[in-house]
Amino acid sequence: MARTPHAALSCAPSVPPGEAWQFGSHSKRRRAHGVVIRVCHAGPAEAKSLVRGGLAGLWAVDIPDRWATGCPPANQYGPQILGYVPVFITTGGFQLVPKRLLSMALLALSIVAFPAGLVHAANDVSVQCGFFEYVAPDGKNEGNIEFGANAAQGLSGDLFVIAADAAVPANLSDLAGGSPTCLELTVDAGVITQMQYAAGGSVSGPVVVYGDPEKDPDNSVFVAAGRIAVPASAVVSELGLKVVFGNAVASGENATVVLDVDPKSGSVQSFTASTRLRGVVVMGEGDISVGPGTLSEKLIDPDSRTLLERAAKLGVDAKVIITSHGIINSDDGSLKITTELLVSFANPKGSLAGPCDDPAYYGVFDNSASSFAIRFRFKWTTNSGSHVVTKWVPAGAIYRTWEHWAKPSSLVRLSYKNPDSGLWVALASGVAVPGSFPPCVYQHGFEKPAN
Repeated sequence: MARTPHAALSCAPSVPPGEAWQFGSHSKRRRAHGVVIRVCHAGPAEAKSLVRGGLAGLWAVDIPDRWATGCPPANQYGPQILGYVPVFITTGGFQLVPKRLLSMALLALSIVAFPAGLVHAANDVSVQCGFFEYVAPDGKNEGNIEFGANAAQGLSGDLFVIAADAAVPANLSDLAGGSPTCLELTVDAGVITQMQYAAGGSVSGPVVVYGDPEKDPDNSVFVAAGRIAVPASAVVSELGLKVVFGNAVASGENATVVLDVDPKSGSVQSFTASTRLRGVVVMGEGDISVGPGTLSEKLIDPDSRTLLERAAKLGVDAKVIITSHGIINSDDGSLKITTELLVSFANPKGSLAGPCDDPAYYGVFDNSASSFAIRFRFKWTTNSGSHVVTKWVPAGAIYRTWEHWAKPSSLVRLSYKNPDSGLWVALASGVAVPGSFPPCVYQHGFEKPAN
């Protein structure tokens, strides 16, 4: 049944099936027959999947691999059908389908089972943030806005078509070419019908460097999530920016930028930029390295330094959340940045296993997260008194003691020796219980878990 409309349309001039291309400002003239469709897609493969799965069997059209432009951003709306006009495509242009065939084509359209979520709903509203290039609509001609695009830097991004009669901010052109903002977009059938400044929004993604920040900072830029561009000269001069964007590049971690925007002018009033570092801590004379990144001595508060020193002495990986808050002075454009560090790390782990047998308990010394050996201790009590087992566990290893009978109602404890303070730190404890239990089934000794 899916091919019936195609058969009906075949009474058109006999030409071989060809390519269906988006019509409008990006239309291409190709010899074909069937239906011209407008398809938004994340890439040629997705377009082909959509057309072949829901349309190709109906109208025998195909999408060429080179068709990858001219659509609104797929990462915002996903693949979708934006519209359709039954026509014949010839080398001379478009020809409307005869009325006797048009009704059959529309009937076929109504019975096509489009994949869920692919058809674009009218009047979608979303907030888009970042720098952009802009062509204003003039009442007669459509405009467009391309987020993440900068002609001077040769950057392209996500293109949206703007209806000729769309309501847009009067000063939007003043911000184009570099200044970030946040806009609330109302989209109908893939075309923007209204834009207004949003009070704020956020972007998150990897940071990419364009140019050479060290040799030519004035002509280089850090771009976060393809939407926020920070001049390299600012990153070099402002520690609060360098610690976020520089470390995001070094570590490969995403950066998140939250913008606070004046809804009247579209100007950014303040922002929050954050990223994270993870890895072994290496103490320096001033600066501190965490994994592939570096924390400037000037930004490390006393509490954060203490935690980083502990992580370094334990040899465990630390995680540092870096957050810089920036406030822009509306009078002179000056920038004030404060930076906060949130440090955490995993201490050596340990647990008590049991009761088993008569009853017995054994200790599990877990040093798998550390980068050097840690000393553990297991203590229990019998009728003859207290007993202790200690063991140095190499970095990355786990050790299980032999099982030991413990006097009912006595305390069983497990701890490790902090290499910083020299004190024993409790990891686990419990009270021995009377009774008989299933046998202890486990592997005594060392284990080195696979990474």
